[in-house]
Amino acid sequence: MKTVFLLRHGEAQEEDYDSDYARRLTERGKLRSSIMADHLLNSSNKVEFIISSGAPRARCTAEIIQNVFKLPQDSLILNDIIYNAHDPWLLMDLIWNCSNSISSLMIVGHNPVLTELAYILTGNFRTSMEMGSVVKIGFNVDKWEEVESSKGTRRFYKIFSKGEIVEPDTFN
Repeated sequence: MKTVFLLRHGEAQEEDYDSDYARRLTERGKLRSSIMADHLLNSSNKVEFIISSGAPRARCTAEIIQNVFKLPQDSLILNDIIYNAHDPWLLMDLIWNCSNSISSLMIVGHNPVLTELAYILTGNFRTSMEMGSVVKIGFNVDKWEEVESSKGTRRFYKIFSKGEIVEPDTFN
């Protein structure tokens, strides 16, 4: 069994930045990323490896997850293919090339490509991922290269609503 978590970076600054790439998490974004990480950990979710966009808002979100899960330093890889990708199939290569010794992978990045990847993996995810939200997708395979389009099962989609982590009633 292989599991992919897609995590959209936390709330990012809307002003006072040099470029889109340089945008950082707001204090609220950091807090909510920490709350989401704690929630995932306390819900018995297992994250073993993280691939994140190098953009500061995504990198900081990924580092929060890494710290909460107490993952070793080499369990987080920064890859700007995630930031620059306009085609979700480029992110499929990241999944297919993951070490088979890892059973759970988290990709931390940006919209719209993360939402599009969730759709490709499940064949039915049509909700635009909100900042700080996470989708968990399971695959009944032994090797990452066996992950196929539309073969993943969405285990959950979690967002913040009114200050709490919830699963929306509808996904499509």
